[in-house]
Amino acid sequence: MRRFVFRDSAIVIVTMGLFVLSPENMALQICLGVGLGLSAYLFHEWAHWLGARLVNAKIDSPDFILSPFLFSFDSEANSTRQFVHMTWPGFLATAIYITAYDLLLPDTLWGQIAWWMAVALTLATVIIEGPLALWAVLREDLPPVEIPFLGENRVLNQLFDRIQGG
Repeated sequence: MRRFVFRDSAIVIVTMGLFVLSPENMALQICLGVGLGLSAYLFHEWAHWLGARLVNAKIDSPDFILSPFLFSFDSEANSTRQFVHMTWPGFLATAIYITAYDLLLPDTLWGQIAWWMAVALTLATVIIEGPLALWAVLREDLPPVEIPFLGENRVLNQLFDRIQGG
C-alpha cells in the first residue's frame, strides 16, 4: 500500500504546486484541472479504503501501480455491515469535494476542467456505487462487487468456469 501512498501524494503535491504557481499557460492549466479532478477521485477512493480498514474488511490490493483502484472488496468474506462501512465514506468524500468545488473553483480553464471531472466522478458514484449500496442495505445481502482482474472475482470465475466446461 505504501507505493499507492507515494503515488497519490506525488499527484497531490504536483497539483498543489501548480495551484500555487497559478499558471497562465494553457497546458499547465489543463494539468492543474486534471490534477484537481484526480485529487477528487483519490479522496473518494482513500475514503473507501479507510472505511474498509476501520471495520477490518478483507480487501485485495492491486499489484499494478497504475491501477485506478486501491483495492477490491471481497463480497464473500465480508459482511453487509462491513460493506456499508466501506461504502459511506466514499459517498461522504464525494459530497465534500463536489460542494467545495462548486463553492470555490474559479471560472478559469483549470477550474472548469476540475469541475467537470468532479461532476463526472459524482455521476459515476451515483450510477455505479449507489445501486450497489442500496442493494446491500435493502436486501441485507452483498452483490458481487469485486473489481475484475484485481483479487478474486466470483462472477468472472463462474463465467470462466462455464466457458471452460463447454
